[in-house]
Amino acid sequence: ILMMVSAVFWSTTLLPLLAYPALFLYRLFNDLLGKFSFDTIRLIGTMNDFMLISVFILFMLFPRRKRVNLSMVCLLFLSPFLVYLNPFPQVVFLNAGQGDAILIRSAFAQCTILLDTGPPKEAANLIATLRSKSVDHIDALILTHPDADHSGNLESFSTSFRIDQVIIQRQDMECEGLLMKNLDADILFGNANADALVFATSLNRMRFLFMADADVKTEDALINKYDLTTDIVKLGHHGSQSASSESFIGKIQARLAIISVGINHYGHPHSSVLNRLEAFRLAYLTTRDEGDITLTLFPGFALINSSKSPFTVLTTGH
Repeated sequence: ILMMVSAVFWSTTLLPLLAYPALFLYRLFNDLLGKFSFDTIRLIGTMNDFMLISVFILFMLFPRRKRVNLSMVCLLFLSPFLVYLNPFPQVVFLNAGQGDAILIRSAFAQCTILLDTGPPKEAANLIATLRSKSVDHIDALILTHPDADHSGNLESFSTSFRIDQVIIQRQDMECEGLLMKNLDADILFGNANADALVFATSLNRMRFLFMADADVKTEDALINKYDLTTDIVKLGHHGSQSASSESFIGKIQARLAIISVGINHYGHPHSSVLNRLEAFRLAYLTTRDEGDITLTLFPGFALINSSKSPFTVLTTGH
């Protein structure tokens, strides 16, 4: 037992240094693992990136004769719990079709926040994805506004997960040291999009700005009220031309934009918005093209991977 505890400690300590050499091997290992059937064993969740790297490091740390047995023990007994040993926060922009759903998890899974639920037709896929990430409890579910593509799965999520609180009003939310700062635009008599809840947070010095379905009117009000300088922005209204103005993109100085969008007849993301991002040399990813987009936040940099793209690195700026 002492040996295993020691191995887990070293795996979490050495993870930042050993992550890169393990990337190719753990992806291969994950593919192989998927070919096996565990008919008599029920695991909570699947092997996520941190779990796979940790098992690989444990495998390499032990003598060759003990590696097979150790690896099997880790797979069977540690997999459901390794999420609680992960010292690195994660933000996952879930593939919610033409909707928004963002999973925010603090270090050691001390706090789990879900920002919007996505549309009803994506409920089964989103619930399965969250369960695969060992989510069974949500500390706070934040609904940015009442449109179905953002809050349409409130009922189904409430029956699938333990949810401590549902936030629908303009308020800050703090959970185990994780602060979700509400940015109030003070817009009177706006439409549902203009009134959408906008939040900002920082994890391991990486700043995030979540614009929900906020439009240009909201952007202008926020620019005049707050310092919106950020590293990563979730663009408003699925990349619609009603949001992401030139002045807004220039002010926030982001280095990565996420567009949560699916196949649609609205023309999202609009070509004018994409041209604007390119003019500012602002890299962007869409959930329609990438699937789930996961950012694992190390001190000073983030590892970014998606269902369809390899790992890339984003360092903190400004």
